[in-house]
Amino acid sequence: MNSQKRVILSPRQLELYETLTVRSATETFNEINYSITDEAGKLMRKGAIANGSNEFKLCIVGFKSGVYQLSIGQTMEHFTVI
Repeated sequence: MNSQKRVILSPRQLELYETLTVRSATETFNEINYSITDEAGKLMRKGAIANGSNEFKLCIVGFKSGVYQLSIGQTMEHFTVI
């Protein structure tokens, strides 16, 4: 099992209306779709990543304080909105 991170989130803790930067730890993203769910598993946002991209930004709007999970394919990373 490979324990290296495939996706890097920055910052991991942010406030409403801040921007979350999502970077691929490799050359480009292997998957083109992403989703964000809340702690209860409710889908908050989904979208597509431009083909050949290694970074994209998401403005955190409409989220309440809590922990969220970003999923890209089988890769899952958590971030917190305060």
